[in-house]
Amino acid sequence: WQWHYEESSGRLYVKLRQNPGILATEVAEREGVVIAGASNIEIRDLAVACAADGVVLNGANGILLENLLIRRTAYSGIRAVGSSFNNAVIGCTITDWNGGQPRARGVDGAAEPGYGILVRGSEDGRALNWIIEKNNLTLSSGMAGGNTAAILFDERSHALLVSDNRIEGRAGMQLNGILIQRPQGEQAMLVRGNEIRNCTGSGIRLEALDAFGFSGGVTVERNRVFESSG
Repeated sequence: WQWHYEESSGRLYVKLRQNPGILATEVAEREGVVIAGASNIEIRDLAVACAADGVVLNGANGILLENLLIRRTAYSGIRAVGSSFNNAVIGCTITDWNGGQPRARGVDGAAEPGYGILVRGSEDGRALNWIIEKNNLTLSSGMAGGNTAAILFDERSHALLVSDNRIEGRAGMQLNGILIQRPQGEQAMLVRGNEIRNCTGSGIRLEALDAFGFSGGVTVERNRVFESSG
């Protein structure tokens, strides 16, 4: 590895010696990239394969993930947990996540599968001001029994833009396109212009609506859903 820290901008640049044009890491049963408690980091043109999770953000803010290639992960392509804000995932390609057995999550210990992009707040903090835009997510292999989703947000996620993503499932995969858990009135989420194909579950699913059937501050418009169950 070669690295260079640019003090004037606060950026850290890392390159592989044998291929300076793109970053790559091949790991087994480890996280590909972990950003914990850090702020104002940009990662571009990185390839991650065969990791537990491709990229993990834990209490990270001001993070840009752009033009990443993440494939064949045991759990999630990108997993964000804890309090986080002003983060963006743009133009990334994520394929074949959820290749391992479901694992216990930290919130309540319940087993859950991996996801293409997972954003989950915590008891003491929300996920706020996220942009998920122009990404390609394709699931063609993995745990056939795992009811996964390409993009998932929970009720602690607020002020979100999910726009112009392309999501595609393949035969035998239990896949929801965009899954929003327990939406609440103050979430202010816009789901717009996404193209979703071949999902055996729902193309766009809002779980546990309130007693009146409202979607709790979530606007869904101009999406295209093809050959999905709902």
